[in-house]
Amino acid sequence: MIEVSNLCKKFSSLEVLKGINLKIEKGDVICIVGPSGGGKTTLLRCLNFLEKSDFGTMNFNGDVIDMSSVSSKKIREIRRQTGFVFQNYNLFRNKTALENITTGLISGFGIKKREAEERGLFLLEKVGLLDKRDFYPSQLSGGQQQRVGIARAMAANPQVIFFDEPTSALDPQLTGEVLSVIKKLGEEGMTMVIVTHEMNFAKNAAGEIIFMDQGVIVEKGTPEKIFTSPAEKRTWDFINGKTE
Repeated sequence: MIEVSNLCKKFSSLEVLKGINLKIEKGDVICIVGPSGGGKTTLLRCLNFLEKSDFGTMNFNGDVIDMSSVSSKKIREIRRQTGFVFQNYNLFRNKTALENITTGLISGFGIKKREAEERGLFLLEKVGLLDKRDFYPSQLSGGQQQRVGIARAMAANPQVIFFDEPTSALDPQLTGEVLSVIKKLGEEGMTMVIVTHEMNFAKNAAGEIIFMDQGVIVEKGTPEKIFTSPAEKRTWDFINGKTE
């Protein structure tokens, strides 16, 4: 589905991504773990063109793209096929839960309001928030807001959803409800790439774990391999709490 080759990104003189190679197949659930500052979020943002890469190519369903000079039109095309769930929800504060889902469908995809609302209600039910359809973000808990964000990301039937630390802004008691929704999506076949610090979730929900540190993919493999017998010392140290 998506294959990225030699992705590089700098902020001023700081080299944040150093030649990343990554393949995402249909139905994959990939969790990216590693210490803070290792490049995980920047990688995710480059994959969805929220950050401009300095170098690299992306093969998106056979369409090969130069990531450093991609056009605005091409970015829009790709984003129509992807979803993104942010750390801090990024909901419209002046719109209800339902409107947060339907606004993009109506204005961005030209879907009629009634059809958009039917889709929105279906998704709110899917994430367990149908009874909150008319609530504004200020009336929802953090976990509920993030579940609205997940429903919004699913609204246009994306081929892949990117999750950037979806529980990092939540209290521990709210984390479980969000992770449960994400895990269920994976079980239903949704292709997902998830940056997370939730190691137990990664162990139980991912098909592949990628360990990143200092701008490179140090190691990748099945959860069993990464969590029980990693090949690299840096991976072993991180899994066993010897680094952040």
